[in-house]
Amino acid sequence: MTPDNIGKSIGDFRKKAGTEAKKTAREAGDMVEGITRDISRGTKRAYSDVSKAGTKAKKTVREAENMVEGLAKDISREAKKMHSDVSKAGTKAKKTAREAGDIAEGLAKDISREAKKVHSDVSNRIKASKKKIY
Repeated sequence: MTPDNIGKSIGDFRKKAGTEAKKTAREAGDMVEGITRDISRGTKRAYSDVSKAGTKAKKTVREAENMVEGLAKDISREAKKMHSDVSKAGTKAKKTAREAGDIAEGLAKDISREAKKVHSDVSNRIKASKKKIY
């Protein structure tokens, strides 16, 4: 091997080494770019999953609030209905008591009238019998 050949061999070796280094660097860059893309995709997917979970949680909370609100309205409606029923029953009881009072008052007046008649009849008979005796 001559010194020129040795120089050429070293030059070729450096050239090959440089090409290999560029190729390796390119492959490493591609690998890093792929890993970065995968991480980005995974991050986006994770963000999407978290976002969907948050939306679902909000929806569930909203549904629960609506259910509670609906139950509160139902309870309020039933309470008003019960109050109305009790009020109506009270009014009816008052009316019935008033009617019973009126009936009792009427009966008392009738009994009083009859008692006065009977008293008057008895009194008249006693007077008449006294006249016959004397």
